Amino acid sequence: MNTIHQAQQYFHDQFSFPSWMTYDIFKNLSNKRERETVVTKNKILMTDTYNRTMAHMVGNDWKREEVFTLFLRKSKGAANVVYGIRNILQELLSTPITKAEVDFAQQAINDQ
Repeated sequence: MNTIHQAQQYFHDQFSFPSWMTYDIFKNLSNKRERETVVTKNKILMTDTYNRTMAHMVGNDWKREEVFTLFLRKSKGAANVVYGIRNILQELLSTPITKAEVDFAQQAINDQ
């Protein structure tokens, strides 16, 4: 196996949804970072609403306040430029959505 292929395989393994991960296994993970990692690797959950992407939160984490700020430059036109959308879409669409991702997302959505 050449070095480029090894690097591509490493990238795929690091950023792909694990085919063995079921929603039942996920529900039993207690480590918040592990739960967040699983959710962020599921392309279906990452393209859905806020509540779906916060599926890694458990217990009192839901009660914690968060503040998000969005700044937009004043302009005379009515358009905003969204920088980086091409990279995000390319990342999301570069690998096919797997059956494991579909099954996991369906169970996660039905459980809410």
